[in-house]
Amino acid sequence: MFARIAMMCAVACAAGLAGAAPAVVKIEGKEGAWKLTVNGKEFFARGGGGGGSKSLLAEIGGNTFRTWAANGAKKDLAEAEKNGLMVMLGFWLGHAEHGFDYTNEKALVGTAKEVIDTVREVRNHPALLCYTLGNEMELGEKHPREMWTFINRLAKKIHELDPNHPVGTVVADIWQEKTTQIMEWAPELDFLGLNSYGGATSVGLRWRLQGGKMPYFITEFGPGGPGDHGRASNGIALEETSTRKAAWYKTVWEKIVEDKGYCLGGYVFTWGWKNECSPTWYGTMLPDGTRLEVVNTLARLWGKPLKNRCPRVVDVKVSKDKLAEGEEFTASVIGRDPDGDKITWEWALVDEHVHYGKKEKNLRTPPAWKDAIVSGQGTDKVRVKLPGGGKYRLYAFCFDSKGNAAYANHPVAGEGREPKRKETK
Repeated sequence: MFARIAMMCAVACAAGLAGAAPAVVKIEGKEGAWKLTVNGKEFFARGGGGGGSKSLLAEIGGNTFRTWAANGAKKDLAEAEKNGLMVMLGFWLGHAEHGFDYTNEKALVGTAKEVIDTVREVRNHPALLCYTLGNEMELGEKHPREMWTFINRLAKKIHELDPNHPVGTVVADIWQEKTTQIMEWAPELDFLGLNSYGGATSVGLRWRLQGGKMPYFITEFGPGGPGDHGRASNGIALEETSTRKAAWYKTVWEKIVEDKGYCLGGYVFTWGWKNECSPTWYGTMLPDGTRLEVVNTLARLWGKPLKNRCPRVVDVKVSKDKLAEGEEFTASVIGRDPDGDKITWEWALVDEHVHYGKKEKNLRTPPAWKDAIVSGQGTDKVRVKLPGGGKYRLYAFCFDSKGNAAYANHPVAGEGREPKRKETK
C-alpha cells in the first residue's frame, strides 16, 4: 500500500521552510530513564491543548502545545515559532462512530496520503516537536488489529521520511486489552499519548503494570467528568468550582513530574475554553480569555508565577434544587481575592447541556435566561425564578477587574413544560 502512496506523493511539496534548520528531536535513554531531547537538550513538555492564547502559554512557562489535526499545521507551527513554543502535531484518524472503516483500503490510502503529504511539508520546521497518529480512535473500533497495523505502517513510513521527530499515538486512558494490542501490533511507535482525567494520577503506573514498554505523555488532563463528583438531589451532575479544579490540575502535574523517566511531560486540557458537558467543565479560561485559577496554578508550577492571582470561591448553596413550575429559590456563594482586589459578581441561569446537543462537543454557550435573577444580581446572594420546567445550571461568576475570574455553579430542575425562549442576553 505504501509503495502506491509514495508514487502519489512523488510530486508533493518536498520540504517546507527551505533554509530553516529543523529541530532534531530524540527519545533517549532506557526504560525508567527515558528523556526527550531537542537539539541535544532535555525537553520536558509543559503544554496545553486548545485554542487559548499561545503567548500566555509561553508567559506562564509553557513550552509546547498539541493539535488534534494537521489541517492548520503551517499556521500552528508559525504561531509556535513566534512564541518560542513547539508543536505536538496531531493527525486526525477516522473513528468507527463516524463511519470510518479500517478494512477499507481506499479509505486507508487516502488517509495515509494526507498524513505523508503533510509530513513532507513540515518536517524541517524548527517548531515541530513530534507527530501523533489519531486521537481516541480505538474507542468502539470493531477491527482493532487492522487499525493498529495501519497505524504501525504509517509510523514506519514517517520514520523513513523524517528520522528527526518521534511518532506516537493518543488513546483514551489505558486498560490491559488495549496495552496488549499496542505492544503487539504497533511496535514502530516511539511513545504513547494518554488522555486521562479522573484516573490521571495512576494512568502511567497502570500502563507499565499492563506491560507498556515505551515512554508516554499525558496528552490530556483535567477534571473528572460528569458523575465523578456526585449528583444533586435532582439527579444532575455536580460540577466542581474553578478553585477546586485548579487543585486537581496541580495534583496531576506533580504526579507527571514524579514519573519523569517514564513520562515525557503533559498537556493541560483544555488550554482556553470549550463547551463540553457544561459551558465551563474543561475550560482553563472563560470564552473571552479571562483567566481561571488553573492558569495561575500552572504558572507557579512551571516557574513563571503571574503577579496577580485569581479570585477563589466555594460552592453555590441553594435553598432547593427541585422546584415546582414558576417557583422561586435563593442561592448564595462565598468568594475572596487573595490579592485584596475588589471583586464583582455576575449570576446566570443557563439551560443544562441536554438542551443544546447530544454530542456535547464544540457547542456555543447557551444564553442566560434574562429574567431568571429576580433580585440580588451583582451581590453574593440572589433570588432566582426558573423560566419553566426542565434542567438548568445556576452560575456565580466572580471577577477581579484584572483579567481573572472564578466560578461556582449548581444544577436545578423544575417541573412542568420547558419554556420557549423569547428574550436572552
